[in-house]
Amino acid sequence: MEFAAFVNKLDIPSNIRILIPEQAGHGKDVDRAREEGDEYEQPTHQSMLSTTSEWLDEVHASNNCNAFGISMGGGVAYFIHHHRPDKIKRAVLVSPAIPYCVDKKLITGIQDGTNNFFCFESRQDVKLLMRDLSTGRNDDKRKKKDPIPKFFNEAVYRMHKKNSPEGHYRGLLMNILPTEEGEEEGNVFAATSDIHTDATRLVIWPEKDQIINYEQGKAFFKETTSDEENKTEFETIPDCGHVWHADGRIITDLIQARTREYLLEFN
Repeated sequence: MEFAAFVNKLDIPSNIRILIPEQAGHGKDVDRAREEGDEYEQPTHQSMLSTTSEWLDEVHASNNCNAFGISMGGGVAYFIHHHRPDKIKRAVLVSPAIPYCVDKKLITGIQDGTNNFFCFESRQDVKLLMRDLSTGRNDDKRKKKDPIPKFFNEAVYRMHKKNSPEGHYRGLLMNILPTEEGEEEGNVFAATSDIHTDATRLVIWPEKDQIINYEQGKAFFKETTSDEENKTEFETIPDCGHVWHADGRIITDLIQARTREYLLEFN
């Protein structure tokens, strides 16, 4: 549902099938989390990859698919592109939440409780997250101009309290945050550099992203091939945060034209 407006603006020809999966722990699946309570099993990187792979087969996806994802969706798109090259031919990744690329200060803040991210345990959490989704912080207290009206923050907080089981999003975060324990050999989610260097894809990164770090992203994707058919194009958006540009525009509007151009090229 969140992508409906963006997809509509892309004006994709009617002969192209559009598939938008919803990951476990998100969207409507939060209803199941509420019903199951303590019995609910939070998703992991591996479960999101394996269920998305299974989903591609269940919906009879062709062998000529192009993938798109922002943030966590970008991370899933990155790993599924690597895991299922028989299905995914090219991809657009926007600030992909690859474990190595998640901002280290954000991880520390979540772990020590100084940053509740989207857990929204208070109204202050909502306000600070919206600031972090913009172009950055002026100091450790994250004082800056709020990117959206205050009433919107209140609406987000009330909706969260109404719809989300207590502790659900903190449990989700703790289950997928990068940990040193996951650095065993062969664990693709612990990679510190690109594991899919022969992929054909467009990587778009806001330079002032406070959630998925721009510098860490550049370091991760540095080992790419220049082959004409299989290559990575890395593009940046100056003065832009994870969601909002400094001038108030939202990132989906900024990437719309480039995304359409890239995704509608099929092999």
